[in-house]
Amino acid sequence: MQRFATPAQPGAPPFMVWSLDLADDGTTPADKSFIRIPAAAGPGCALRFRILVGSTAAADTVLHTNYPLDGSEYGRTQFHAKPFSSGSQTDLICEFRIQRPGPYQYYISYKSIDDDGADDGASANPMLERIYGAATERRTPTAYFLVDPQLTLGGSALPLDGIVLQSVGPKWLGPIDGWAAHLAAASALGYNMVHFLPLQQRGGSDSPYSLYDQLELSDDLFAGKPRGRAEKDQRLREALLEM
Repeated sequence: MQRFATPAQPGAPPFMVWSLDLADDGTTPADKSFIRIPAAAGPGCALRFRILVGSTAAADTVLHTNYPLDGSEYGRTQFHAKPFSSGSQTDLICEFRIQRPGPYQYYISYKSIDDDGADDGASANPMLERIYGAATERRTPTAYFLVDPQLTLGGSALPLDGIVLQSVGPKWLGPIDGWAAHLAAASALGYNMVHFLPLQQRGGSDSPYSLYDQLELSDDLFAGKPRGRAEKDQRLREALLEM
């Protein structure tokens, strides 16, 4: 996959465009079966698919993807169609701007000219037989692309390989009101991300991974009188924001 940048305003980050050349039949080349797009600052970036004019998949070519092209909510099984257009005399182009991270699917549909539509079994001109044959709707296998999230720490961009993560068990931290001191110690040691073991109500073994109720936060995370589910959820949100 190729990368190039478009001109940007002075002081603004360049707008990156990632270009993927598809095979003659519209499939993704085997050496590009895993497409990973790095996080882009500022206005985001774009993903461009390109097919050469004259390719098998160059007739009525359409990209289908579950990336929400119209800005709607993401739906894993909801695919959006975007036709290819002639970007030059030699290319069919389909591109769209990427502004949200996540794993997405795509496939290509096109019309294929078959010989099955000929009137007789033999033709004096095989080329004409192909041209006037029946057009069949075809599609490629589903392929995938992954858009990295853009992380920030203290207002500055944080690369994915800059994550220093510590896992903590909430049941050993005590009530939420006392978490700040423990997390401050972790921060002083250089950790910049925390992974919490499950915070839900635990079962008979009291293991963090033995859940009694996956929709209810554990009572021992809260000091004082028992709280309802909504109050627990709100207090957890407040505590996380305070961190």
